[in-house]
Amino acid sequence: MTELHRDPAAAAPAALTPEDVSEFQRLVSEATGLTLSAEDEWDRAIELIALVRMLIRPDAEDHEHA
Repeated sequence: MTELHRDPAAAAPAALTPEDVSEFQRLVSEATGLTLSAEDEWDRAIELIALVRMLIRPDAEDHEHA
């Protein structure tokens, strides 16, 4: 997997703040009962953002067939 940075400034253009990641950890805990380490909180939050960006990114093939 590609190395992801936990530094909020490195996550540009939509940088995560420590507060964002704490909220993510709270939601994960409520939904699953799991408590993540601080390192895992950052990793999972960044991975989720990357996944959502991939899913909502326009696909060039879709535009070719339109």
